[in-house]
Amino acid sequence: MPQKTATSTPRYCLHKATDQGYVKLNGKPVYLGKYDLPETRQKYHRILSEWEHNGRVPLVPVEDARILDLIDRYYHWAKTYYRNQTVLTPHG
Repeated sequence: MPQKTATSTPRYCLHKATDQGYVKLNGKPVYLGKYDLPETRQKYHRILSEWEHNGRVPLVPVEDARILDLIDRYYHWAKTYYRNQTVLTPHG
């Protein structure tokens, strides 16, 4: 089985029990609607594009945002923004 890389593109998949198309972004499924319709393929490409543009962090609708989601987004942002900064530790 091929190894997944950080740059691999998530696949458009079939959820057999519900006959829906979905894509897994950061380990969580995003359901797109009835499998193999042009509309769901278009939605797959749109969501994938937004995900890539957002730094591979899924977008959370405002009404579904939770504190943990906001902390997670800030943490990912801070890791890239402060990656070259020296971490100061308190001396005790």
